[in-house]
Amino acid sequence: MHPTKSNDIRRPPATNEDGLAQLSRLAENVKRIKSVQDKFV
Repeated sequence: MHPTKSNDIRRPPATNEDGLAQLSRLAENVKRIKSVQDKFV
């Protein structure tokens, strides 16, 4: 078990990629939710 190693490997690339991916996904989800709400309302 080397938690430091796993963190070092995961964190640098994961933070940037996951952050951007999450932001883009959130934006897409918000758009979808709004469109769905507009349809139902």
